[in-house]
Amino acid sequence: MTEMHKTSWLYKFLRTYTNFIYGSWYSSTEVNNDRVIPKHSSVIFAPNHQNAFVDAMALLWASPEPIVFLAKASIFTRKFIKKALNGLKIMPAYRMRDGYANLKKNEESFNEAVNVLAHNEYFCLMPEGGQDEKRRLRPLVKGMFRIAFAAQKLKPEGESVLIIPTGIDYGHYDHSGFHLVINYGKPIRIADYYAEYLENEAVTQNKVRDELYNRMKALILHISSEKYYDTFYAATYIYNSEMLDAKGWSENESNRLAVRQKIAAALDKAEAEENPLLPELDKKVKQWLSNVEDDMVELYSVANEYPHSMDFALIYNILYLLISLLVVIPAFVLSGLPRLLFQVVARKLAYGTGFEGSLKLGFVYVLLPLFYLIEILLFIALRPPYVHIENEGIWVLLAFIVSLPLSFLILQNFSRRFRIVKARLKTIFKMGKIADEIKEIMRKIVPEI
Repeated sequence: MTEMHKTSWLYKFLRTYTNFIYGSWYSSTEVNNDRVIPKHSSVIFAPNHQNAFVDAMALLWASPEPIVFLAKASIFTRKFIKKALNGLKIMPAYRMRDGYANLKKNEESFNEAVNVLAHNEYFCLMPEGGQDEKRRLRPLVKGMFRIAFAAQKLKPEGESVLIIPTGIDYGHYDHSGFHLVINYGKPIRIADYYAEYLENEAVTQNKVRDELYNRMKALILHISSEKYYDTFYAATYIYNSEMLDAKGWSENESNRLAVRQKIAAALDKAEAEENPLLPELDKKVKQWLSNVEDDMVELYSVANEYPHSMDFALIYNILYLLISLLVVIPAFVLSGLPRLLFQVVARKLAYGTGFEGSLKLGFVYVLLPLFYLIEILLFIALRPPYVHIENEGIWVLLAFIVSLPLSFLILQNFSRRFRIVKARLKTIFKMGKIADEIKEIMRKIVPEI
C-alpha cells in the first residue's frame, strides 16, 4: 500500500480543483468552530454519514490539511483502481458482508491508519459504519477507537490523538444550490483515557464511544422518532422561522439548524410524554406532505417564512428569471446537455440508494471537463476562417473557455431560483393554509424552545 501520509503534487492539484467545484456546489457554506482543529497533529475526524462520497468531500473542503479516508472495500475491485484510490488517500475497510476471510485484510489498513496518525496527519473514519439519509445519528462502531488507542501508544508523553466530532447538514442531498453547514465539536483527547484503557480496553472503548456519540448528536439534526419521523422533520422546517424570531437570532443557516435541533428535541419529548396533540399534528403534516413534489425544496421555501402572498421578493425572483433567460439560453447551449445527462443518469443509477448527489458531483468532477474539452476543440475546428487563433482569435478562444464553467454556474443559480419560485407559488395557492394550521398546533405543543 502507498505510504498514505505522503502527499504528491498530483494530489495537491486535484484537491485544489475539487475543492473549487465543491465550494461552488452550494448557495451558502458555513463552517463553525474550526479553531478546534490543530495543524500538523494526529486528528481523527468523526462525522455523521448521510450523503455517501459528498460527506468525505465536505470534510476535505473544510479541512486545512489533507485527510486519509477509509472507504468500503467493494470499490477496490481492480489493482489499478486500488492504486488510484490509494493515491487519493483512500484505503479499504472490510466488513462482515465482504466475507469473514477478508476481515483479516483490515489489519493492513489498520496499521497504515496508525502510521498516518503517527506522522501527525489527518484521518477520517465514518463512525456509524454506513450511511442513512434520515436525519439522526445511528449507533457507532468501534473500529475508530481501536485505531485511536493504538496510535496513542506511539505518542510521546504530553501529546494526544484527538477525535473531533463533526456534524454535516445539507440543504438538499441530491441538488446543488442549497446550503452546507459543518459543525465541529469539542475534541476528545485520547491521552485522557489511555491509563483506563490499559486497565480495561473494552470498557474504555465503550466509554469513549458514548462520549463521542453525545458530542456528535449535539452537532446535527437528530430526530429519534420512528412513528412520527416525517412529521417531526417537516415541522422543524415549517415552525423554524417563527422560533428563530422568538429567539431573536439572526437569519443564517447555522442558526436555522440550531432551531431545528431544539424543535426536534421538544417534539421527541412530546412523543415520550404522549402529547395528545401529536396525532392531529401528524394528520395535518401528512396532508401538507401529500402536495409536496420535492420535500427539501418546499420545506426550504416555508423555512424562510415567506408570506403566503405575492411580495417584493417573489416578484423580484420572477423578474430575475425572465430577464436572465437572455443569458440562460446560451448557457444551456454550452452546459445544458451534460447537466441534463448527469441528472438523468444519476437518478437512474442511484434510484432509492441515496447516492444521487454523489454521482452528480462525481460526473461534474470527471466528465464535465471532458465535455468542455470537446466543445473547445469543436470551437477551434468550426471557427470562422477570418478568426485566427494566433492573433486576435486567442482572446475569443479564451473568452469561450471562461464562458463554459460560468455557464454551468448560471444554470445552477437559475435552476435553484426556479425551484424556489415554484415552491412559493404552490404555497400561496395551495399549501399556505395548511402550513398555518400546522404552526397553530405547534404553538400548543412547543410554545418555546
